[in-house]
Amino acid sequence: MTMLLVMDAIDQGEIALEDVAVISARASRIGGSQAYLAEDEEMTVRDLLKAVAIKSANDASTALAEHVSGEVEDFVDRMNDRAIELGMKSTVFQTPHGLPPGPGQEADVTSARDVMIMSRELILKYPKILEYTGLKQDSLRGGKFRLDNTNKLVGRMTGVDGLKTGYTRDAGFGLVATASRSGLRFISVVMGAKSGKQRTRDSTRLLSHGFSSFRNYLAAKAGQEMAQIKVPLGMTEEVVAEMGEDFRVLIRRADIRQLKFKVSPLAELTAPIEAGEKIGTYVALLDGEIVGEAPLVARQSVEKANLVIRFFRWLLALLNIH
Repeated sequence: MTMLLVMDAIDQGEIALEDVAVISARASRIGGSQAYLAEDEEMTVRDLLKAVAIKSANDASTALAEHVSGEVEDFVDRMNDRAIELGMKSTVFQTPHGLPPGPGQEADVTSARDVMIMSRELILKYPKILEYTGLKQDSLRGGKFRLDNTNKLVGRMTGVDGLKTGYTRDAGFGLVATASRSGLRFISVVMGAKSGKQRTRDSTRLLSHGFSSFRNYLAAKAGQEMAQIKVPLGMTEEVVAEMGEDFRVLIRRADIRQLKFKVSPLAELTAPIEAGEKIGTYVALLDGEIVGEAPLVARQSVEKANLVIRFFRWLLALLNIH
């Protein structure tokens, strides 16, 4: 969530990757996994973000929180507001880093479902974060301080480029892992593992299950002719409907043969129509349920028929009736 809010702030122009943050005494005293930031040290937002994404640096998380919101407490309020906005029902943040609470303090709490929700939001909205989380190794301070990725799947499992590890004594070992292969991305969430090796092993099994069980099935290619659709009041009475884009359906491999497809023209379609204009939808169904859809577009333009042509069509229709 800290990474998500930092990316939000960059996207909204509040801060920039090139900004230089001055490390506070509070940030320099944060323990656990850290980048060993010194009070009054200067570091760019980019390097602080790398320290969080690669090494899970708690001091860098605190420094980023202060740079974005001024005070850690204000940043935490933003974290909780964002959690509510995303529909995360089991999460309450107390810190930007998740370390165990001190005397009289409450602990951060969340759930596997909520972790999935915010991870998906981060990847979909800001895929640039994967440029950092997918690094096996990097450095700070001109190469003087090495950053080794705490996610041991990076560089070991095909397609893995994130996302984040975690550990406290009470929570155990956690890992949100993500991998992409052939246009298909999965996110796995492991919480409460007994060791770092177990979280890596369980994440490997979950991701492997996803890639072996599901397929990003190419149902139709962009430009492929799918149907002839009637065009009321058109100079020509029908137009070729083609796929406006590649149509892929995420589906279990075992269910591909059961897929059915239908063409659904726009309800109020009428001439004139421009080439490339949406004229319908191509729908994929499994057991009667919609599992995917993509736009159908007109292959060519259709002008509106003039009154003479429309009259003769009406007359022919009338004669056919009788």
